[in-house]
Amino acid sequence: MPIPPVVFVDTCAFESQNYQFDHEALTRFSDVCKSGGIDLVIPDVTCREVRRRIQKHAVTAIEAINATKRDTRILNHDSTWKQLRSKDYSSRLASQVIAAFDDFLSTSSATILDTNCVRVSEVFDRYFEKSPPFGAGGKEKEFPDAFAIEALLVHAKESGKHVYVVSDDKDFKTACEQHEQLRSIGSFQEAIELSWHHESLVDACHECVHDNLDQVDQIAKKHLIDVRFLLSAPCGRILTTEHLDRELENEAVVELSSQRALLVAVLRIETKFGVEYEAEGDSYYDSDDRLVIPYEAVQEDIHVVLTLPIEVELKITPASEIQFSGVNMNLAEEVEILPIDGYEFAVQEDS
Repeated sequence: MPIPPVVFVDTCAFESQNYQFDHEALTRFSDVCKSGGIDLVIPDVTCREVRRRIQKHAVTAIEAINATKRDTRILNHDSTWKQLRSKDYSSRLASQVIAAFDDFLSTSSATILDTNCVRVSEVFDRYFEKSPPFGAGGKEKEFPDAFAIEALLVHAKESGKHVYVVSDDKDFKTACEQHEQLRSIGSFQEAIELSWHHESLVDACHECVHDNLDQVDQIAKKHLIDVRFLLSAPCGRILTTEHLDRELENEAVVELSSQRALLVAVLRIETKFGVEYEAEGDSYYDSDDRLVIPYEAVQEDIHVVLTLPIEVELKITPASEIQFSGVNMNLAEEVEILPIDGYEFAVQEDS
């Protein structure tokens, strides 16, 4: 039986998923761990740090709610709003999310590493030398990460296995690069891909997607035409779309069987939109013609960078050939929009 890869998940990786342990990325990852495809290890200090941050974010949430009281007094008539403002709301919210985290660890059959095995002198050597994860600008407080790294190194030495680290923390990743036993990866999806032991098949899936990138691009363009952008001015309608550049990021095969594969990725597109929207100002009533005159229509080009999460369906033939099947891009609510010309955007499906 193939040996499962050993994977550690850093606190910031859970944070990037907003601690939504029922989110697709986390449930897929947990299912693979449960099936024995991944050996999940987490130092006890990291578990405590995750719980601490959840409590901190819950307090921040209630502080933000209370900060809006003056402008939202009318919401005091709403029972849900009253519940959000209750004194014990943050503690109840934190307890709920922490329970979900503990369930995730249990469902994933995680191995909790005891940091009592760590040589404290190794951690303080890092601290005094200001080597990652320590450093300037508040990084001197990174003791949980330092203890976690040492615990992972002890586990790697004792097990004789590499540990793959899911983290987007720059200093944590830099610290991992200093040790051959620790290998940094960027996402839960990449961790799932490690569990597939048909490397040639996985590589063929990636090649098939890149060979059909023009087709993916056309599907993306068609999808974006049906998306409505909200500008800082009133709502605008897309008239033309021109893709200037594109790049596929964070690719990973997250499902693999003898008949099909599913590859997820982020499609990053620099796009020029020809947009028509109504200029700022009030409509007015023309008493002579007895008509309401709307805003003046404005047309212009707007440059944006869009990052779209995509799912690519692939078919595997009996001869183990990979064939492009289709793309799922019904994820408009997850589109990230980075305006180049200084506009503020939101995005929604066009009804």
